[in-house]
Amino acid sequence: ANDACTHSMGGADKNDDMVATNSAVRKSLKWYKKLALHFMEEALQNAYLVHSRHFPWKPDHYLFLKEAARSLLIAAEKDEVARAVVRPRARERLIGRHFPDKIAPTPKKEHPTRMCVVCHAGGQRKESRYFCKTCSTSPGLCVVHCFEVYHTKARY
Repeated sequence: ANDACTHSMGGADKNDDMVATNSAVRKSLKWYKKLALHFMEEALQNAYLVHSRHFPWKPDHYLFLKEAARSLLIAAEKDEVARAVVRPRARERLIGRHFPDKIAPTPKKEHPTRMCVVCHAGGQRKESRYFCKTCSTSPGLCVVHCFEVYHTKARY
């Protein structure tokens, strides 16, 4: 009975085994992230099977997945850089003349601060008493390093 079931599966068990070997799905992820990762793994598995059938040499499964992931990341990075240059806010902050200014005191705070957007993007939480008065978003920026980085790099 087991042989009849295995025969009728048509390779579905082998496909599940190969996907499960290098699975990126984890228990701590939300369900929709798990679903998206599962579909990505299935698509990569199908790409591996198509590649194996149409080319004379059969690549190692793990190396194929690694190379496919690297190619996807490179393509995504190029796309992200292209979009960053096209965005009006990015264009505005990368061209023109920008000047730092001190945040004016308020009735409640004698020395008000804002979170530095460059430090925050780098995973740090730093407060600054300065901002760019030329940029429309008036971002808080550390004067010494972050002000220059914010106005010269598309991805800081």
